[in-house]
Amino acid sequence: MKLLKVKKSGEVLGNEKGFALILTMSMLTVLSITGVMVLNTTDTELKITSNARANSEAFVAAELAVEYAQNKVILDPGSIAAGTNYDLIDDDNDIADLLPDGMELEVNGRNEIDFYTGLPPAGMSNQTSTDAYISNIYRTSNSTDTGDGGDAAYYRVSVEARARDRAAARVETLFVNRGGQVF
Repeated sequence: MKLLKVKKSGEVLGNEKGFALILTMSMLTVLSITGVMVLNTTDTELKITSNARANSEAFVAAELAVEYAQNKVILDPGSIAAGTNYDLIDDDNDIADLLPDGMELEVNGRNEIDFYTGLPPAGMSNQTSTDAYISNIYRTSNSTDTGDGGDAAYYRVSVEARARDRAAARVETLFVNRGGQVF
């Protein structure tokens, strides 16, 4: 038979002296600190993602403007005189309508199509042999003869775009328009 212990007056059974309270408060503190750390990490990750998205949108806007400029050269090469530049902001009203909401070309940026005749930059010349180059591989539909000196007509497009007023991108490209084909 099992005897039950009877509590006598003045005697405290299982005197833990607040151990459960201390343990609970410690766990609550640890969980609170962990929660704050998780929230900070999540906030940082959201900012990184938002910045990456804005940077990507700025680059897409710049690439879209370059594609527009190449299309402008193909469809209307006469609007850009040799040795001059065509400002995509001042001389063109259509490009602003093509850019998605929140994206724009930099007002004080370099947004232009330049038309050159003469010796092309070394990078363009090095992509082909001299024989192929002098054989008019770079001749455009409205250019003069390339001649033996290697002169050619080519275009340089510089575009600076901004997305959501906080990310900017600049794209610059050289190309030729040879009979409606851009190289």
